[in-house]
Amino acid sequence: MHPRIWSGWLLDGKTAGRQAAEIHVSGEGLDIRTAAGSSWWPFEELRLTQGRYGHEPVRLERGAPLPETLVIGDPAFLACLHETAPGPTRRLHDPVARRFRGPLIWLAAAAIPAIGAAVYLWLIPWVVDRVAPHIPLEWERGLGQSALQVLAPEDSRCRDPELTRAVDRIAGRLSDAEPGEPPFQVILVNHDAVNAFALPGGSVVVTRGLLEETASPEELAGVIAHELQHVRLRHVTRRILSGLGTGMLVRVLTRGADGLADHGALIAHELAALRHSRADELEADARGLRMCVAAGVDPEAMIGFYENSLGRLESRGLPAFAYSHPDMSERVARLRAIARALPAGPPRTPLLEDGANWTSLRARCGDPR
Repeated sequence: MHPRIWSGWLLDGKTAGRQAAEIHVSGEGLDIRTAAGSSWWPFEELRLTQGRYGHEPVRLERGAPLPETLVIGDPAFLACLHETAPGPTRRLHDPVARRFRGPLIWLAAAAIPAIGAAVYLWLIPWVVDRVAPHIPLEWERGLGQSALQVLAPEDSRCRDPELTRAVDRIAGRLSDAEPGEPPFQVILVNHDAVNAFALPGGSVVVTRGLLEETASPEELAGVIAHELQHVRLRHVTRRILSGLGTGMLVRVLTRGADGLADHGALIAHELAALRHSRADELEADARGLRMCVAAGVDPEAMIGFYENSLGRLESRGLPAFAYSHPDMSERVARLRAIARALPAGPPRTPLLEDGANWTSLRARCGDPR
């Protein structure tokens, strides 16, 4: 018998910060109590976005496009829901079913080659959409690390300690804005292309060319937040799996990340050719902006980078960073509308004490010293 009262964190979709919450489980829904008051979440309105594996915290969302979010660190919370209200919670993942997942995935993967070319165009997207949310984080990290050694080898990375510490502080502030999410890292590459991209499992790569286009640490934070949301929403994993083809997809499903351990170049090729859909880009924009506000970063910095730096580059011919992104003017207008709808959030404090020297600091990536 599980307890009926749990502790967690609430991001209410109306304010940028997080609130400690006491969650009372009943047969109809969740009674969530915080210092600011209480709210009622019926089971039929809940979406499970994390917690299908025993080592992960449970993450529930309600509403759109900026949902309320509830994070419970104890994975046993899901078992409590099914024990208390087995009917209303049948849409949510049942931990008891985990023992059957391996054989079921193996059987589904084994059947894929037999279906044939007649259904090839719809089979892979159909499988990816259903498999991607269930892939363990360890698999994604394995995919990302395989590609990282090709796309950002050690000898190409910016090693200046002062710049590295500054970027780590920026990443730390953003990470603190999303409690319960896995950690991530930002890697700077000494390359003049204007580009940034996310890797499965939690790495964001930023080139020197893009770094030098940012006018402040806050603008860099906006780029990182956008790319990180592609990881958190598993856009990157879905696109990579969709491009691997049936044979490689089966290897991933049956052997996990080990199925592609020797194929870092192939994964890197898929990432280099990656084009997110318009819907993915707009979703990453909205969630990235909200992440900045929750971290106490002025959202105008992120919007200004798109409008000024990327807008200027777009007029001269799109850089790699913007190839698959929506029209810049439309994108900026949408971000401004979202920013107006969000509360001010926590106090906006500078990301770096020496932010005024950002121009000289960012130049250290290309400094031969």
